[in-house]
Amino acid sequence: MCSADLATNPTYTYTVVFGGLVRVPATLAYMHPLYPICFLKYDPMLLAEEEELVGSVAVSDLDIIGNSKEVEQDAQLDVGMQVTVYVGSLSRGVAKTAATVLSRSMAGSTTCDWCMDHGYFKTEVFGLVPSVALGDTSIGVVCDGNGRIGGLWLHQPTCTHRGSQGGTMVGLDISLVRPVLESLRTAEDEVDIVRVLDVEFDTRSLATARILGVSDQHIRQMIRASNPQSSVFMVSRILNRRAPDEPSLEVGDIVLSVDGRPVQHINDLACLYSRDMAKLRIVRNKTEQTLVLPTTKLSGVNTRHVVCWAGGFMQKPWKRVLERANRIPSDVYTYTSFSGSPINAELSETTTFVTAIDEQPVQTLEDAVRIIQNLQNEAARDFNARVAAGKAFASGKMPGRDVIVRGVTLAGQELVGTIRTNDHYFPAWQIRRGPRASDFWTWSAI
Repeated sequence: MCSADLATNPTYTYTVVFGGLVRVPATLAYMHPLYPICFLKYDPMLLAEEEELVGSVAVSDLDIIGNSKEVEQDAQLDVGMQVTVYVGSLSRGVAKTAATVLSRSMAGSTTCDWCMDHGYFKTEVFGLVPSVALGDTSIGVVCDGNGRIGGLWLHQPTCTHRGSQGGTMVGLDISLVRPVLESLRTAEDEVDIVRVLDVEFDTRSLATARILGVSDQHIRQMIRASNPQSSVFMVSRILNRRAPDEPSLEVGDIVLSVDGRPVQHINDLACLYSRDMAKLRIVRNKTEQTLVLPTTKLSGVNTRHVVCWAGGFMQKPWKRVLERANRIPSDVYTYTSFSGSPINAELSETTTFVTAIDEQPVQTLEDAVRIIQNLQNEAARDFNARVAAGKAFASGKMPGRDVIVRGVTLAGQELVGTIRTNDHYFPAWQIRRGPRASDFWTWSAI
């Protein structure tokens, strides 16, 4: 596992280093859609090829909280706990620091409205004193008094559009990511167990909750179960509105329980692993009622297919894009381009849903690939030979074709532009990745 700001691109091949000696290639198997954690997967058989070096590498045998039946799966590190933080470093080895859990608080999204990168849902994190520096790594493990791993100490990235720099250090309970970790250990295909309610929550004090209709009995239960500073969680934003005839949450709803379990922390709501349906007890307009709602599946690998054409990159839109978009006219989204490329030079906005290429409708990446294949310019195939013969620019134009491209911006504005493809300097290609977590990316020309 590593912090999300270290493994930022699912198309890269990463290197895992053991003890500063053994290096093996790895793929980004899963980028958690809710928490700033990424999971890398490597082939352990590659370690056998470095048998002499592996013998000098110490592998920890620390247990994880929740492995035994005596400890609940969702156990957490409480305020006041004495803990030990282990941080690995390529230059300094493993550093061990004693600390105390100072606080537990709700952390909000790490992105603003301008960000198209990963936007994390609100979750409960913990703070440590002293705050442990990570140095040249991005993650450490936090162990309880019995030496069991109870949390992760990591760097949570933030956007820079508001002038903030870098990010912040937060602690994340290991129970929040255990289900993904266990699934990745056993699953061959893509892990898709993360489910959400597709809403955002804010906290309200118990005094405010009483005014909004939460019963005294429920408030007393919350105080007995946790502490007098407990809060309730109220829906503040709908991220994906359902059809009018479907039951759904509304802004202002207070969620009391999920599948019969009282909601004590935001972590009880943020992620509903492997639950396609959720039974909620809510308060709406000062009246308690029960809702049974479908959950929304979130992918941990934003894409398995990327197409590059005329210098622009296209893939399926990810969740953050779908939330921001005024409408979704196609399943093809351009998100960046090479500087100086035809797409970069001619289209006023490269973050666009592509709806047509060469006046042919585009709905999927397969549509785009089929059209692009038919646009290939024969003159580009022997371009280098004609350059040597001094005949490359006899026509006065770079080999390529004039192509009309149509699209729709995130705001819903329709765009149309004419680009001249440059099949020599910006050829068309694609990369694909198979369905398994261990599959690597493969490149092919279009």
